[in-house]
Amino acid sequence: MRFKFFLPLLFAMILPLAGNSATDGRPGLHSSGQIFIRLQFNQGVQVSNLRDIELVIDDDMLMNGIETVQEFCVRGSGSGYYRLVAHSDQGGSTPFSLHGNRGENVNFNLYFNGDLRSNLLEPMTPGIPSKNYQVQSNGVNCHGQDNAAIAIQIPAHQLRARTAREFSGYLNLTVAIE
Repeated sequence: MRFKFFLPLLFAMILPLAGNSATDGRPGLHSSGQIFIRLQFNQGVQVSNLRDIELVIDDDMLMNGIETVQEFCVRGSGSGYYRLVAHSDQGGSTPFSLHGNRGENVNFNLYFNGDLRSNLLEPMTPGIPSKNYQVQSNGVNCHGQDNAAIAIQIPAHQLRARTAREFSGYLNLTVAIE
């Protein structure tokens, strides 16, 4: 008979702790209840420290083309992996390009390095995600230590025989947790 009495009492003591459920207080001069509170952060990622690129074409660039590299910061709120997706003003269409005021385009190639400890540049295709890169939990702007880079390459033949004097456009870089 004692066993039947202690078994329900034992379950009453264990279940509120295991189930993380709230308990009401008992009536009396003082009463205490207990609630369980959980705070959970979802993984986040941020790209920062980007700068505009302005190039003035000279004779050397007309002969050899242009390659410019920009380093920036990709940081996250925890561990995991991210991918980068890039596209120019044309949305997800190929190729990456800049637009002139006379309807001409200058196409360019884009490369991405998500780990500056290596010198590997991954060729990018508009709208297609990069391979996975490790999220680093760095502070704002990676504490001044950029950890990713893009390289923009414009072949010389894209620069020759253009009638427009200025070409411009946006390169959109999106990082997302995998």
